[in-house]
Amino acid sequence: MHHRQETSLKTATSLAAREGSAGIRRRIPNYSTNQQQQKPEPETNAGLPKSVKIFFALTSFLVLVSVGLYASAEHFGENLSRAGHSNSTEKLEIVVANNVLNIQENAIRFPKQRVAGVHNRIELYLHWPTMSGYTDTLSEAFNNASSMEELLFLSVEPRTMSFDMSGRLEPIYSLYFNGLAVQDRSGLVRQPLSENGGFIDEDLYYEPNNPYPFAVRCVREVSAIGVPMCMRDIHIGKDLMITYRFHKRYLQDWAHLDQAIQTYTRKLLANQSIALAN
Repeated sequence: MHHRQETSLKTATSLAAREGSAGIRRRIPNYSTNQQQQKPEPETNAGLPKSVKIFFALTSFLVLVSVGLYASAEHFGENLSRAGHSNSTEKLEIVVANNVLNIQENAIRFPKQRVAGVHNRIELYLHWPTMSGYTDTLSEAFNNASSMEELLFLSVEPRTMSFDMSGRLEPIYSLYFNGLAVQDRSGLVRQPLSENGGFIDEDLYYEPNNPYPFAVRCVREVSAIGVPMCMRDIHIGKDLMITYRFHKRYLQDWAHLDQAIQTYTRKLLANQSIALAN
């Protein structure tokens, strides 16, 4: 009896080895039924011709690609159309020389500086006379790279000198006066500066009869340097210096322009008590 069972077991094993799954199906009850029940449900388009299935698959793929390209084009298209500008008015907390500044993103000139945190210096640009950063409405003024006549450029950085430009008029600039001073139609005195001081085609304009006068350096219109720009620096905050530049065509409006710059830059400071103290 035991010998017959052992023989039957060996026979079954041998058959299973030779016949593989066919042998297993014959020897395990309900095997085939269970396997059929475990098969996945047929696809709805299983009965469709192969060419139609391929067509549907390609169509779905192309739709997904088109949606992706449209989304990318919309995102990058806006950035490209603004040529690196930002129209966001979100205020970023910028720290320069331990001064905390709250600056709108669209007023920051370079994309890499539009990040909150500590910076060695920050470059700004504003439309004149609105004192606005970049907007889509003002895009023409910001994109006119050949002249930039309607823009003011501001550099915010740690102070490098004890006095601002007004305070340097007598002890420094007067040493490089070259030629006669003349009254300008702007109401300022125009004083040519010597090239020996490194002032190439530059004049100093200053306010007469004022113990601490407005002072600004301007490139002459006939200069080969390029666009005639004027430059002035002022002190704000604690150990901060603002150097701002503007087209010489606005020199006649110097008092209004300087007051607007002073007001704008002081409002940037998170600690207004420091701004008022300077």
